[in-house]
Amino acid sequence: MIKASIIIPMYNVAQYIEKCVQSVIDQNLKPGTFEVIMVNDDSPDNSLEIATTLSKRYNFITIISQKNKGLGGARNTGIQNAKGQYILFLDADDWLLPSSIKDIISISDKHELDILEFGANLVSESGKLVGTVSKSNLQKITNGIDYYNNIKYTGSACNKLYSRLFLETNKLFFLEKIYGEDFEFNTRALFFAKRIMPIKNVCAAFLQSSNSITRNNDKF
Repeated sequence: MIKASIIIPMYNVAQYIEKCVQSVIDQNLKPGTFEVIMVNDDSPDNSLEIATTLSKRYNFITIISQKNKGLGGARNTGIQNAKGQYILFLDADDWLLPSSIKDIISISDKHELDILEFGANLVSESGKLVGTVSKSNLQKITNGIDYYNNIKYTGSACNKLYSRLFLETNKLFFLEKIYGEDFEFNTRALFFAKRIMPIKNVCAAFLQSSNSITRNNDKF
């Protein structure tokens, strides 16, 4: 059974792809329990070439190419093709911390969560830790409206584990080619969520770069 679908959009991110995929490998998840969907959003660099080489090496990688639809459109393609019980969005210039995903999958399973929000490190281009997006460790399940009103949450879609059934049931997809698509998407997701919980586990690292796919809206 595929537990997690990790969706990685690609647009001018060739220099980051191998590190990003390696961070998935370093999760030490059992073969057949996860998949990586890499969405080539009409990238003009050699991102597709690098991803193709990786897909020949690792059978858990699927590559989908499309005309440019922006970050939101690339993620939507990933959602539509995902087979996992949970969906994790991972930008190609970011990475997962070693062996961090097993715990959040286990927690989500135990509590039957629609959304689980975890912490993330903020890392400079030189590799320096410049901050941490830490979540409260309330270990309290709440609905999305109460969560929105009472808990300081992060607008990012990349520090959350989403139930695929939850997204599909509520027809939750990203708006295409808008600025701040993560915040807009999560606002709707929280409206529908019945079971959401924050944990303090730091599971990912976000590169703080002017070239980031999510931190520079010039690309789309």
